[in-house]
Amino acid sequence: KRVLLLGGVHSAQSDDIFLFAPKGSVIDKKIKLFSLYSEGQGDKGLDRNTELAQAVHCANKSKELGVDLIHAHSVDPFLGLTPFLNIPSIFTFYSNPTTAGKILSDIASPYVTFTFLSKSHRQSFPWIKEANVIYFGVNPNNYPFNAQKNDYLAFVGSVSDKKGVLEAIEIAQKTKIKLKIAAKIK
Repeated sequence: KRVLLLGGVHSAQSDDIFLFAPKGSVIDKKIKLFSLYSEGQGDKGLDRNTELAQAVHCANKSKELGVDLIHAHSVDPFLGLTPFLNIPSIFTFYSNPTTAGKILSDIASPYVTFTFLSKSHRQSFPWIKEANVIYFGVNPNNYPFNAQKNDYLAFVGSVSDKKGVLEAIEIAQKTKIKLKIAAKIK
């Protein structure tokens, strides 16, 4: 099996794994990297032309490489190309629902399987009839709910304007509750 990944890395059982990501991405030695850009584009603001270029590059290369499966990570324009590929694909949503995203998911190939990272996020896309929830690397059963409260708020995530760290700081300031931040700085 040959697997092509667009925009993310995960474990896969495959003879060949191809990743489309920026040059210099830190990846396993077994994964072959294809780069359209020399650096990540995500924190530069959403640019639909950049996303489209990445999706077209991935689609063209997937045909050339003869891949058996494509896993696209929230690169919405890729959905519009799937009817022309006839390659089974997994599409994992990270984004918020949009009208354009709905249109693209409506025209996606029947070869596409949709996945979400949480039940809550899944519910934001009611027009997608069939989808799976696959939690992102953390088994919630390993972290049981604890009703005992601590005297602080916590933020865990990336420091990015899209991830809510500024809102967490604002909430902490308004409530006068200490905030602990565990985050990757991009």
